[in-house]
Amino acid sequence: AWQIPEQAHWQVLPYMTQQYDGITKRANTEVGVYVSYKPNHHQQLSVALNPDFGQVDSDELVLNYSNVETLLTDKRPFFTQDLGFFSTLSLQDNLMIHTRRIGAGSDDGETFITPIDAAVRFTHQGEAVNVGAFAVQEDTLETDAGKAFYAARSTYRTDHWQSGVLATRTERPYVGRTADTLTWDSHYQSATWSWQTAVSQSRIDDAITAHDSQQQVASNSQGLGWWAAGKYQFTPRWDVGVEVFQLDDQFDNNDLGYMQRNNWRYQALNTNFTQAPTLKWLNRVKHQLSLSQQQNQQGQRLSAKQDYLVTWSLGNGALVESQLVYQSAGWQDNIGYRSDAFYLPDTWSRRVMYISPYVGTMTWAASVQLDDQGLDGLARQYGLDLTFLPHPNWTVNFNHFFREGDGWLIANKFNQVSSYDSDFYAST
Repeated sequence: AWQIPEQAHWQVLPYMTQQYDGITKRANTEVGVYVSYKPNHHQQLSVALNPDFGQVDSDELVLNYSNVETLLTDKRPFFTQDLGFFSTLSLQDNLMIHTRRIGAGSDDGETFITPIDAAVRFTHQGEAVNVGAFAVQEDTLETDAGKAFYAARSTYRTDHWQSGVLATRTERPYVGRTADTLTWDSHYQSATWSWQTAVSQSRIDDAITAHDSQQQVASNSQGLGWWAAGKYQFTPRWDVGVEVFQLDDQFDNNDLGYMQRNNWRYQALNTNFTQAPTLKWLNRVKHQLSLSQQQNQQGQRLSAKQDYLVTWSLGNGALVESQLVYQSAGWQDNIGYRSDAFYLPDTWSRRVMYISPYVGTMTWAASVQLDDQGLDGLARQYGLDLTFLPHPNWTVNFNHFFREGDGWLIANKFNQVSSYDSDFYAST
């Protein structure tokens, strides 16, 4: 058996930045350091003091007027390393840890980015037992509006089975709020089938200050959520999976995690089937079908997505995708402004995309999409991406996106929904 040398490894990365504002004539100097220590190959301790994330790429522009928050990925190195170790079963983007919460806007609303004073993470990955934890303290600012985040994870695994526990805590002193979650998850996998489950409880303790009397009113809530997913592989080219979860109306993991909504019951059936025709111009055809239904806790059937995607892999290396999406009729109960639920008709979406093979140093992709929108509107969407590889070490991308349509529904106030025309163009 191969023996990995047990050798300690240190990494120390100090930094200093200086900014000067030509309008206010003020200068600002920041000093920090990142330290990583690996006593052996299966343990690591990372510490960041006043970390600098100024070199991280900015997010793409997203226009979102819905009541569902846009899910953005984290690009900061400290929070992307070993992130999978703290992950549990995620369905429909339900995340118990969403690191974009850390360093986000302050609770007093004065800043969109809160500086981080210190962050520490430790992981131990053994043959059967894994443990890890992290803690982050934001700058408290002048109003004590910074937050503190904590997470601890432990798992035990065998050849085919793994089970573990994840605990998180978020402290928000400015609003008098403490949020805790505790999640147990389990995963079994054999040669032909797999099964995952997770159960999570959330507890929120609030101390709400009545500003007119300067009195604090304490409240707390506890919620429960559970998830399950299974997949069976009939042949190397055909598999079928199921997904089901339920979040009660008190479940809330948004202080450190992410969820589209609570008060939600969801069921889905997914299948993938691949064909390998004996044709020179066609290598493979992959079919993906997803059928779903969803309700809220009151039993109202919500609009649900039925999706069919077929991908042709051509002999010259190109890809062609064709997608048909049917959004079933159902209730819309979370458009915003605490509006009452209203009934939406069914809609269709059609998309075709072509991705070219590499020809010399260039590849390109183009797509066309037509969507039914709102009550009786129609949206048209066009995309064109160009990629150049003038040198093996660098790439040049040109991305163009245009969408126009009518029937876009936006809540303006309580029980008032308006329909808008929209035109959106982006080029990067």
